[in-house]
Amino acid sequence: MKHRIGGGYAVESQRPDLADDFVGDVDLAAAFRRDVLPRSERTSLPFVSYGLFLPRYRTLRNVSTYDLAEDSQLGVDVDASVGAGLGFLGSDNTFLRGSMSAAYARAVGQDGVARLAASVASRLDGGELIDNVAAAELRFISPTVLRLGRLVAELRAFTRWRETQNRFFTIGSDNGLRGFSIGEFTGQRKVVAQLEARSRPWRLAFFRFGGVVFYDVGGAAQSLGDLSLHHDVGLGLRLLIPQLSRELMRFDFAFPLDGPGRGRLRFIAGFRSEF
Repeated sequence: MKHRIGGGYAVESQRPDLADDFVGDVDLAAAFRRDVLPRSERTSLPFVSYGLFLPRYRTLRNVSTYDLAEDSQLGVDVDASVGAGLGFLGSDNTFLRGSMSAAYARAVGQDGVARLAASVASRLDGGELIDNVAAAELRFISPTVLRLGRLVAELRAFTRWRETQNRFFTIGSDNGLRGFSIGEFTGQRKVVAQLEARSRPWRLAFFRFGGVVFYDVGGAAQSLGDLSLHHDVGLGLRLLIPQLSRELMRFDFAFPLDGPGRGRLRFIAGFRSEF
């Protein structure tokens, strides 16, 4: 088991305000500041961190970097940090901020991995825990099947509570629902699951290319009771040119299965694996 001990000092300042040409009366401006803008604050925060992990790795292909080899850590991986905003160091408020994450991964078959992870962060300010956020993730990378390809699946869930900075989650074609608009759904709770059947990378001259078939499901809302799940399916092309860049090029054709755009083709192009 390996141990990591660290620390540092962070200074941040944010002073958001309305534009000079804001259209609205005094009441509307006050409501906008209250309901939309983040907290106006300077923080001066010394912090310490500790982590431990098992230095065991498995080399994979056709996951994040496609035909290029990548190492996936196995076993336990835990990190924790705590910091204090201190007035005598220039912080506007005195508070404690802490976070913790834990993950466990194990090998599956000849070249697969399963991983479970969770994290939580909070701020203790004025005797109250505020700006709380938690997340959980389950990821499964199947072994390569008959040298043809593999399945990759991921389930992620996020929640915020007692949020004082007007932050929220979004989900859309940029982060989990490829058949919908960017950031189409928002809220304090978010759930997303994605499944891809990925072909192995094929070689043509100096190109590496392959295809995927995918299914996405997810949604976001202010509460779990209000959260509706939305679905899409599609096909994709993956292209890598190692001599030029390690970045994977991604081209996806997605079809939403619900909503006003149901059945309407959406094309997404980008870099790096979707998940």
